[in-house]
Amino acid sequence: MKKIAPFVLALILVVSCKNKNTLDPVALAVAYDEINIVYDKINSAFINKDGTSLYDNLDQESIEYYEGILTAVKTKNIDGTLVDQMNIANGLLLLSDEDLQTIDTKKFVEILFLNSAVDDKKIEVLSSAVLANLEIEENTATGTIFGIQPANFFKEKGQWKYSLLDSRILSETVLREAQEANNMTNKEFLIMLLSTSEFTQNPNIKRDFTEVFNLIQEERQIFGDKA
Repeated sequence: MKKIAPFVLALILVVSCKNKNTLDPVALAVAYDEINIVYDKINSAFINKDGTSLYDNLDQESIEYYEGILTAVKTKNIDGTLVDQMNIANGLLLLSDEDLQTIDTKKFVEILFLNSAVDDKKIEVLSSAVLANLEIEENTATGTIFGIQPANFFKEKGQWKYSLLDSRILSETVLREAQEANNMTNKEFLIMLLSTSEFTQNPNIKRDFTEVFNLIQEERQIFGDKA
């Protein structure tokens, strides 16, 4: 009988102790490596503003989310959670009516992330973000970033993919708290965010800011259960 390599035993103890669907040690080690590779690609995509790499490593739910955001951009309907509305407004600022005739979801994600704000401080934080506490099942895996932020992965068509749902929920919580702290309406808060130099000095802006501001709903945000 062959001995199990020490690193595989370590993986079993650290990773699979809570698994519902027990994987054999070799499959578990392979999954562990593949998931970490996907996470590294996602983290690198955020640092380098590489929307193409990000899209290629997202799960289907995350892609469908951006499909919905693009539909809202095309119909000029700024609605949903604060995160949704920021993404829609940002999309409108970055895409002309002519662009919207031909753009697909992958290109949309590429443009959004190419124009995202990534300063030295954010790069420093992202560079130190380590995936830990992995619990791997046959087609799902969960872990944490910085020990507290959930990270979820799903195996789709034989490939591990990353879910952005938890990131959206966290971002929504931060925006909600900031809006409430400033006692602002939806429109006031979103206009404040969109009026920062990150947006106003971006040479890739395709629309007049007033046009987009006029599409933002006036009422105070009604918070939902999830982003």
